[in-house]
Amino acid sequence: MFTKKDREELDEVYKEVGQRMEFEPAPDFATALENKVSSHIYDTNAPRIKCKHPMIAQNLQKDICNLKFTINDGSPNFKEGTKVRFEHYYPAGCQIGLTDEGDTLFVISEVCELSAFNGNDTLQTTQQGKMKLETYIGADDLTPFGFSETQPLDVYYSNDNGEIWHNVGPAGSTLMVDSLGAYMLGIPISNDKEAPLITATLDEKTRLMHIYVTDNIGVRISTLQVLVNGELREVSMINQSNFELQLSEEEMAYMVVVDITVKDLAENEGRMFVIFNMDKPDNIEILEMQDSKKAEINLTKRMLTVDGASPEAVVTVYSIDGLVQVKTRTDANGHTEVNLNSLLEGVYIVTLSDGKSKKFHVK
Repeated sequence: MFTKKDREELDEVYKEVGQRMEFEPAPDFATALENKVSSHIYDTNAPRIKCKHPMIAQNLQKDICNLKFTINDGSPNFKEGTKVRFEHYYPAGCQIGLTDEGDTLFVISEVCELSAFNGNDTLQTTQQGKMKLETYIGADDLTPFGFSETQPLDVYYSNDNGEIWHNVGPAGSTLMVDSLGAYMLGIPISNDKEAPLITATLDEKTRLMHIYVTDNIGVRISTLQVLVNGELREVSMINQSNFELQLSEEEMAYMVVVDITVKDLAENEGRMFVIFNMDKPDNIEILEMQDSKKAEINLTKRMLTVDGASPEAVVTVYSIDGLVQVKTRTDANGHTEVNLNSLLEGVYIVTLSDGKSKKFHVK
C-alpha cells in the first residue's frame, strides 16, 4: 500500500517532475491545472523517475499527465478571496486505499489534489457550479504494468486522505465535478487470491535459462527469488514478465535444481521447481577436472556422506517433485553427514552447490 511515508520519500523527486501551486483565481478567468513538466521524463538525458514500481523505474514514459482541471470555465466556481491549492504526486503501480465496495485500487496515474480555503475554513466543494475534469489515457500508461490498452479504467476521488476512493466515472472522458480532494485513475482489484504462474526453459548451448511470469491482474510482481542447487542467484529482467538466469559450466555438468518463487503485490506466492538432468555419464566429472577438490557423495544404509567438497558448500536433498527435504552445509574440511531416516520411500536427488548431484532411491 502507498503510505504517507512513501509520499514523503518521493517529495524531492516531485520538486522536479511535479507541480505545486497556490493562488487566488480570478472569477472571470478560466484557469487550467495540470502537470506541465512531466514530459521531460521521456528525455533520455533527464533522470528517471524514482517510482517504487520497478516497471516505471526502468521504463521511460512519454507523459505522466492524465488529469486536467479547469476552474471558472464559463462561470465562476470560487468567490473572490478564496485560495486554491493544487498539487500532485505519482504512486503509479502501487495499491492505494479502498473503494466503496472494499476493493483495493491499483493506481495507473498521478494523484492530483485540489483544495480551497476561505479564510480559516477548508472547503469541501466548489462554492458554485462545477469544475471541468478532463482525463487522458496515454499509450504507455497501462503496458508497463502488464495491462492491455483495452483495460477498463476509471476516475476515483477521495476526500478523506485516501482512506476510501469513490468512482467518479470512466477515464478518457470529460467529467463535471464539484468535490474537492484527491483524484486519480485506477483499477479495482477484487479479492485477488490467485498466485502468479511461472514457466521456465533452458538453452543447453548457451546455458541461459528463461523465466516467464504471468499474473491474473496485469503483471504485479513484488519479489522474485531464484535458488540454484540451494544457492540464491541474481536474475536479469528483460521486461515486466521475462527474466534470464545464466548458469555456469559447473552447474550444467550434472543435475540442476532450480527453485523459483514469485510474489505479487497481493502477497500471493507462486512457486516452481525445475530439475534439469543433463544425463552426463558418472565417469565424466567436469567439475572435478576443473577443481582440485574431489567432491564425493556416498550413500550407505540410511546415511549420506559428503567428502572433498568446498568448505561451507550447500548440501540439499530434494524429493523427485522438487521439494526440499534436507538442507545443510559442509564443514571447513568439505565434509558432512546427513541422516536419512526421516525420508519416506521414494526417489530423491542430492545436490552440492559445487555443482555435483546424485539421484538415489530410499526403500
